[in-house]
Amino acid sequence: MKRILISIVVMSLLSLAAISHSGDIPDGFIGLKWGHSLEKMKEEQLLYSVKAIDKNPDRVIALINLKKFNPFPDLKIGTIGLNFYKDKLYGGIVYVTAYKDWNLLSKTLKEKYGDPSIEDMKNVYGKSIGTTLKWDFGTGVGRVASSFNQLKNEGKIHYFFPPKELMDELSSQEEKDQSKVKDKL
Repeated sequence: MKRILISIVVMSLLSLAAISHSGDIPDGFIGLKWGHSLEKMKEEQLLYSVKAIDKNPDRVIALINLKKFNPFPDLKIGTIGLNFYKDKLYGGIVYVTAYKDWNLLSKTLKEKYGDPSIEDMKNVYGKSIGTTLKWDFGTGVGRVASSFNQLKNEGKIHYFFPPKELMDELSSQEEKDQSKVKDKL
């Protein structure tokens, strides 16, 4: 019983340490607050593509028209995508096409959110092809990730702060998908 109690205390402290090292929780992405309206962005003609994810009209990815709205005019940006759920912004991704620009963005994230966890990206042969940096803000809260793939010469900065309703929906769908596969294994 004593070991179980000590284990629970240690795990709780580790969880708090992981969250506290991450700095402040982001309240938005590229100057847009979480919950920003997809419809408003359409009206302002800031998007050039809007598509449903997994044929679900509540989950949408929209690509920004960089000629009308580019938060990083001095960097080599490939694309900026925004994630919406029921018309509200919950995430986004920036693709950069130069290592130096990815490195600059990643250093800025380190200054803002603290030291990340670091993972080595490997190809199917186990050879290192890049790096992923992650800042987790706690289960059910969200994360920021930054990765650079040397083979593709492409970097990504990804913010993911989904509402609880979406996380529940994704979890439920994953369980359904697993039960379909489980019967066939």
